[in-house]
Amino acid sequence: TSAAYESAPGVVAPYEQGKVSLPHGQEAATDLIGLLEWEAREDLANFGSRMMLSDEALGEVCQDNILSDLCYHDPVLASDPKMWAGFVAELSEAGVVSFSGRPKMEIVIFFVSKKSKQLRLIVDARRANRLFKPPPKTVLGSVDAWARTRLEPEHALFVAQDNVNYFCHRLAIPNELGEYFGLPAVDPTLLRKALG
Repeated sequence: TSAAYESAPGVVAPYEQGKVSLPHGQEAATDLIGLLEWEAREDLANFGSRMMLSDEALGEVCQDNILSDLCYHDPVLASDPKMWAGFVAELSEAGVVSFSGRPKMEIVIFFVSKKSKQLRLIVDARRANRLFKPPPKTVLGSVDAWARTRLEPEHALFVAQDNVNYFCHRLAIPNELGEYFGLPAVDPTLLRKALG
C-alpha cells in the first residue's frame, strides 16, 4: 500500500521539525587529520594540491555548467526561511556545523526515513565533489572473505562488533576544506531568534 511504502526506511521524506536524527550533548568534534595515517593525513592537510582538480580540469567542470542542476534540496527547508534558520540552529546546537561568510561551493540536504520513524540527514555534495579528484579505491572485507576463513582446531576466533552512533558527525575537517561544503545562506536575524 502507499502508506506502507511511505513509512519504509530509506525513502526520501520531507523535513519535520524535531524528527531529524542528530547527536546531542557532544563535545567538540575530533580533528580528522589527527586520526589519519601519513599519506591520508597529507592528502587532507594539503587538499588543494592533492585532492582538488587541476586549474584546467576545474575550468572544464565550470564551463560544462553542470554544477547548478545536480543537487536535490529538501523542499520544506528550501521554501521556508524561518524553518531553514531553525534547522541550521538545530545543526549548530548538535555541533555538526560551523559558520562562514565565505563558502566557495554550496551543498544542500534532504532526508530519508529510518526504521525508528526519525529522519536521516543526507548531504547532497555532488556539486562540490565535482571539484575534486576521484577518491582512491577502498578495499573492504566481504562475506566471501569470512566464508574462506579457515582455522586449525586448536585456534580460536574472536569477533567483535560495535556501532558508534553518529561517528561521521563527530569528525572535523579543516575549515579551508569545509568552505567547499557550505550550506545555503541563512537569514542571520532568523538564526539568532532560533538560537535564542
